Amino acid sequence: MKLKPSAALTVLLFLLLFWGGMGISLPATATVGLVASGIMLTLAFAANGSKLNKPLGFYSYLAFLAVISASFLRGGLGVEGKYFLALFLGGGAFWLGFYNLQKSFSGKLTNIIILLGVIFGVMLVGYMLLGEIPVRGWNLYLFSSIYRNHNHIGDLWALVEIVAVYRIIKTKKWYWWALGLAGIFFLAVSLSRSAYVAFFAGAAFLTFKEKWSKKYSKLLIPVLVAPVLLFLGAGLFKTTLYSRLYFLQGLFGLFRHPLGVGLGNFAQVSNEAGNILSINAKAALAHNIVLEVVVGVGVLGIFFIVWLLKVLVDLFKRGDILYSALFVALTVNFFFDTTYYIPAMIWLWFVLLGLAQARK
Repeated sequence: MKLKPSAALTVLLFLLLFWGGMGISLPATATVGLVASGIMLTLAFAANGSKLNKPLGFYSYLAFLAVISASFLRGGLGVEGKYFLALFLGGGAFWLGFYNLQKSFSGKLTNIIILLGVIFGVMLVGYMLLGEIPVRGWNLYLFSSIYRNHNHIGDLWALVEIVAVYRIIKTKKWYWWALGLAGIFFLAVSLSRSAYVAFFAGAAFLTFKEKWSKKYSKLLIPVLVAPVLLFLGAGLFKTTLYSRLYFLQGLFGLFRHPLGVGLGNFAQVSNEAGNILSINAKAALAHNIVLEVVVGVGVLGIFFIVWLLKVLVDLFKRGDILYSALFVALTVNFFFDTTYYIPAMIWLWFVLLGLAQARK
């Protein structure tokens, strides 16, 4: 039996996101994603009558890609910079491709997000039953810190939980309640405060856009209070303010290097800030996608900021509500964590954007 093009696309995207969430050989994975995004962009071109419609913000993002590509051509990007370049190039292609593939892809992305959450969740529970969860960074189901106080499973399940809340209110089916309760568990065990903030942002966006605040207040109050309580509870296991001192390091780096230090070189400004300002919370990444870009390319990072503001305003005005809520949640997550360094998460970010802008 032959797979329909939309079914084949769904399977391909799921496999790509699953592999991108395993944290295995990141440079090779980013290259695979770049090739896959090119294939999907070609499919979109063919399916759309040999043309590609351009979403709002396309030229701002193209200018940003030109900036980091120019650094690459001048030999100004190291290994980390090339990795980021592959992620941003592939992500841009996913964005443009799925913006043009919305009709054939339909609403399948939420199913993929749920399936990824369930599979990675089962993998985590399996390790919990064995008695010890390994530590390995840049994946979506194991501890990412030697202190065993952060697991990115929560960052993924923040998205699953948003889908569950939306479906609970829209359908009232019992299995969405079961999924929502599972989400509370995975959010809690992750100890990821960025996941709690992301879930709150996505749920608040849905509440505002769907005008749920009066009609469903009895349900929404615990939904919005839960991430706040989880955030406060996570503070018992790790610090809140001291761990974010690298934001100050990033601002210091921008003033010291207005033309940037090269994408992927945040560690340089982190070390300089530690030596000069005695801000010693050293980090290899900025824990904020905008700060990561601005430290890397300097004032030319304005193109990325303008692009992000444009697409967010576009989604608030006329984007698909559920996909927009998920994009907003993941954007907020990228403001407080290093999840943008995980291939699956940044690819998912761009796919969500394409579908959100395409579906009015």
